[in-house]
Formats: sequence, C-alpha cells, structure tokens
Amino acid sequence: MRCIITILGLSNSANARYICNDTEILNLLPNLKENNSINTFTLLNLCKGYDIIPLYTKDSKIANLKALSKANINCDNAFDKARQIDDVGDFVEIFNIINEIIKDYNEVIVDVSHGFRHLPMLVLTQLIITNLQNSRKICAILFAKELEQGKSYEIINLKEYLDLANISYLLSTFDDNYTVANHIPIGTKYKELFSALKGFSNNIMALNIKELFSSFASRLITELDSNLLANPAIYDYANELKEKISNLQKIYNAKPAYEFYYHLAPL
Repeated sequence: MRCIITILGLSNSANARYICNDTEILNLLPNLKENNSINTFTLLNLCKGYDIIPLYTKDSKIANLKALSKANINCDNAFDKARQIDDVGDFVEIFNIINEIIKDYNEVIVDVSHGFRHLPMLVLTQLIITNLQNSRKICAILFAKELEQGKSYEIINLKEYLDLANISYLLSTFDDNYTVANHIPIGTKYKELFSALKGFSNNIMALNIKELFSSFASRLITELDSNLLANPAIYDYANELKEKISNLQKIYNAKPAYEFYYHLAPL
C-alpha cells in the first residue's frame, strides 16, 4: 500500500508552473515532470497509484476544494482519506495522526510544500523517527522551492536529510564504543562509509591490531574525509572521529604494543 501525505495551505488563487528534475521523484511520480497547477495538492491529484491523504484545517479544506474546481479536477473523492487537524496547537494529537497514517502504509511520500506554521516541522520530526526504524518506508519528501514568487517552483526531494540524521547517529554511537549500530538503515550514498566503520569495528573488537592499522584505519579516515567535504551537516561528528582514529594510529606507530593497549583502553 502506498500513500502521499500532503499538508494543505490556503493558496487557491492562480496557476503556477511546477518543475521537477529529480530522477528519484520522477521514478515515483512521473506526472510531476512539468505541470501548471494552483498548488501541490492539485498537482498530486494527477498522480496515480497512491492514496492521497491531505492533512487540513477547515479553512484550508475550503481553499483547496476551490483550487480543485479551478483546475477542473474531480474532487468527489479528494478528501476520502483526509485527516482534519482540529487544533493546530495540539502537538501530541498531530503526532498521533501522522504516526497512524505512516504505520498503515508500506511506502510513504510526504509533501511539506504548504501548510500552516509549525505542522511541516512536526511532520519532518516524525519522519526522522520513522526513518531511524525503517528508511525504506519513506520514499520521498517533496518540497516546492520557490523560483519566482507565486509563479514558478521546483519540486525537490528532502529525503537525503533523513539519511544525514541516520549517519549522524551512527557516527555518534561509533565514537562512543567503536561498534556499529546495525539496526540503523543507511542509504546507498553512505554505503562505503558504513563498510569502513564495520571493518574497523570488527578488527578492533577482535584485537586484530596489525590488520587494523595496516588497512582499515586509513580506509576509514579516507571515507570520513570524503563525507566531511560533501556534508557540512555531519562535519563535527566526522571530524571528531577522524581525529580520534588518527591519534590512535600515531600512538600505534610510536609505541610498543603493550603501551598501545594501555592508551587504547580508556578510549
């Protein structure tokens, strides 16, 4: 079962041009290649194969029914699976609604292009929690980036930031005890970094020190360097771990084996 969760705003005034060049999104939703629409809700209603689940207030429902009518889209079933937000300040209830929806589907796309104040942030927080448990469930996070105010937008995918949250957690736990949190799913972009962490962990736990510093330490440092440059968001985690591994390598090269183990123990 697949769904698109979309947060409804109040826009219903005029057509805008939406452009999507993201291959991952277009593989899921080919109708988003390029379309004129009033907002992303009307645009998403052109997509097939997904349950469309709007999150709405009373005012936003009225506005979006008008938008569907202006776009000549049949709105008879547009709100069949919708969930109303009665109190936008009831964070617990909003979290419960989002969690219930996500649990009912195998694949979820979320549109946070519109919405009222803090709701998109609450949705993203719930997605981070879900992604730590099962990264395969969240297929995409759509956001309409404004190119020209009220006239043109580019639909981009924010899902990579969920992967950054996962890798940050992975690096943090590894830094504490040199073990890899196997239950944390990692996207293909970080496959080599995950493999380097795993190799280092296996060898240090087995006290295979010679192999560790002849191969695995330098490989891990290389992967950390690569991700330092590519992702400022995880710079602190990666840089701190890189410095620790580099210091261990210096101690190993300079000290007799028994002294190395002495210095390794508190780390």
